[in-house]
Amino acid sequence: MRFHWKILVLLCLAVAALTGLTLRASAEGEQKGGRLGGFAHLNSSDLEAAAWVAGDLGLDWVAVELDWAAFMPAANEPPDWAALDRAANAARQGHFYLLLSLTNAPDWARTDKGPDAQAVRSLVEALVQRYPEEIRAYEIFPAANTAAGWGAAPNPQAYVELLAALKPVLQSLDPAPMLVAGGLVPVAASDQNQNLSDLTFLSAMYDTGLGRQFPVISLRYPHLQGRPDDIPQDEEPFQLRHYEDVRRIMIQYEHKNGRLWITRISPPSGRIESSEGAGEGQSAQAAWLKEAIVLAHAQVYMDVIIFHSLTADPNAPQDLALLSSAHEYHPFYQDLRSWVALNAPEAAAARHGRIKKGVIEKQPRDP
Repeated sequence: MRFHWKILVLLCLAVAALTGLTLRASAEGEQKGGRLGGFAHLNSSDLEAAAWVAGDLGLDWVAVELDWAAFMPAANEPPDWAALDRAANAARQGHFYLLLSLTNAPDWARTDKGPDAQAVRSLVEALVQRYPEEIRAYEIFPAANTAAGWGAAPNPQAYVELLAALKPVLQSLDPAPMLVAGGLVPVAASDQNQNLSDLTFLSAMYDTGLGRQFPVISLRYPHLQGRPDDIPQDEEPFQLRHYEDVRRIMIQYEHKNGRLWITRISPPSGRIESSEGAGEGQSAQAAWLKEAIVLAHAQVYMDVIIFHSLTADPNAPQDLALLSSAHEYHPFYQDLRSWVALNAPEAAAARHGRIKKGVIEKQPRDP
């Protein structure tokens, strides 16, 4: 009888060891999954506070948008580097990467087919020379599948040719910053007179023969509907899982090694669960975001997820922010920090408190 108990003990130890290995492998796999970031308003007085939030949370990325028309309203006048210099300084202190999204070409840099390629190249060359270490990814004209994003009728051929012209500029650095393609936004079927469906636009990018040379395709969600696990709809593709449709196009064109970034995500405004008429308020937003991050992070092809936004938008203070203009924390703040600490504890521990002291009172940690 003692012999059988010994066998049983040995079996239990073996199972425990295997379980431990499985759990460790699972944890390691999760750490290699989607990295997290937040959006900061470049010209906000709260830029340093946004950087502190990113450091406190242990985020890998902070995304900023450069409004080119405001940055360089005239071709013969020097640009105002002050805001970007502040962002670069914050990135150095906070030990995170900057994702720069270039938007809104000025009139002097536009053609009837969209932004002037040579003017864009000159601008990116200047950015690369000034911020060789701080800006580690460039998203060129997000929402290029819309007239508003491209500045003209969407033109997948011209867009891909522009990106191809920028690759050598970025590759002049070692390591080269990432070129993030698309910034695709879902478009309702009723709104496709002057815009293109993001899936149509992406397919056309691949049809040029150049699409697979870009390692990252990005997707933005300026408007979302329903619960995170709702099945995407064809007529109004504003569900989170629309990324599955984007991925299907990538697979269809044999871009299996391509990665997907979500460069803007925030919970639906107003009612989150339309079927139940619930979802208003910060607690519901936090619950929605917690479910969304689990879903998106579980996708092995999902590399980066950027939340919108770290601090309040000075032009839309009612929009979601992890830190309000009154320096009040959104309920999702603690959830996100706990999630980062669980999935990448070394990153959270290394980055906490690196932003300059005194910017903002620290959020108390769980006991």
